[in-house]
Amino acid sequence: MQEKKVNDVLDGKLAARPIIVHSRRVPRMQPYQKIIVAIMVATLFLSVVNISIAAAAEPPQDPAAIVLAQSQDRRGPPREAIEACADKDVGDACSFQGRGDGAAGGTCQSPVRDRPAVCVPEGGPRG
Repeated sequence: MQEKKVNDVLDGKLAARPIIVHSRRVPRMQPYQKIIVAIMVATLFLSVVNISIAAAAEPPQDPAAIVLAQSQDRRGPPREAIEACADKDVGDACSFQGRGDGAAGGTCQSPVRDRPAVCVPEGGPRG
């Protein structure tokens, strides 16, 4: 049977008959759907860029700068006490000009391991 059809096609007998090709119709996106997809892709792209920028930002390298910034609002140790121990180790002797009652001497101490040492007057910090 197949050979007869092939021979008929080759002879031109079936040339007048249209060949029907069955295909599934692919659904097309509507214009509003294209806009929604474009917005979603742009949002995803901007999120990835934002995350990569945030990951690339380096934290401050100098913990003394953080302590100095925190001491600007007059809470915590005075800036002079921090600067007095900037180049010293914990337990070293230090002295600094106090907040109005003259020079204060003491030792460099750090209550937290990752914070820089601060010159603490003898007898403890004064309120």
